[in-house]
Amino acid sequence: MKHRITLRDRFGYAVWMIIANLAGAAAMLLLVYFVSKSNDADLVRQYYVPFSILFALVAMATTALITGIYFHRNVPDLLSPEGDAGCKDILNSFCRLVLPGELLRLILCSLPTTPGMMFGYRFLDGFFALAPNYLWDMFYVIPHNRMDSMRDSGYSATDNLVFLAFYLVCLAVILAVYFFTFRAVWKSAEAVRKNEVKLRMDPDQMK
Repeated sequence: MKHRITLRDRFGYAVWMIIANLAGAAAMLLLVYFVSKSNDADLVRQYYVPFSILFALVAMATTALITGIYFHRNVPDLLSPEGDAGCKDILNSFCRLVLPGELLRLILCSLPTTPGMMFGYRFLDGFFALAPNYLWDMFYVIPHNRMDSMRDSGYSATDNLVFLAFYLVCLAVILAVYFFTFRAVWKSAEAVRKNEVKLRMDPDQMK
């Protein structure tokens, strides 16, 4: 069963993805700023592991929420006129819509570009993938004192491999959330369409 996933749909998702990730980065940075200015700053330093994970999750949750808005607005237009779609078919539509943009983001964010001036993260200082960059920083770069070396000599092979591992874990989590959201919106849109069809076929229900 083929669904209408066009190049325009993929491009629209990619643009929305950029906005969603920037919003996620902004939400995380605001939280980090306010916590660092509060009386809990020492507590954060003492328990940096759970707080680091919390900050990253805030970025990912914000991104997922905004991406969910995109799905609610656009998935109903992707339904097939042929009838109900199975889980495999929904997954296929999801992959054709989402994966091209996510693959492009993965490539761009993984390029060993010059570390950014603010955080030292790659590709526009990590703003399009702040959660994995932040976790990579907190659990690898800082403990191994890699920042000065990366700024002077660039990234080593280990730096790149460890970053890719963090990125892929975050990507797997966020794609799972996206898919379940996508499927829920799809099923909801199908239910609405069924009700509309029933009303058209049974005019007495409209009286």
